[in-house]
Amino acid sequence: MPHAPCPAAARERRARASAHSVVTDPMKSVTKLGRAMPPPPLPSPGGDAAAEGVKRRCRETLDAHAQSIAQLQETHVQIAAELEAVASLAQRAVRAKAEPTSVAAPV
Repeated sequence: MPHAPCPAAARERRARASAHSVVTDPMKSVTKLGRAMPPPPLPSPGGDAAAEGVKRRCRETLDAHAQSIAQLQETHVQIAAELEAVASLAQRAVRAKAEPTSVAAPV
């Protein structure tokens, strides 16, 4: 009775065979896809309504991101100012603790 091939041995043979290959199977598939696909159509010179819609959505997205960035910058400036104020207060507290206090001598 013939015995079934060991799955681990089969995996090892495939691993050794693929270790010598520079191009992997997924890369071959991508290369084949790239050759099989026609080049994308060039945009029409007059400008499509769809292309204009995409441009408009991109502008809206960029504007929204610009607003977010401006708000983040403003928040950053506020946080930096508050942090500076807290650091100043902490330095004053440390200096006040370090200064000797005058205590009247007991009589």
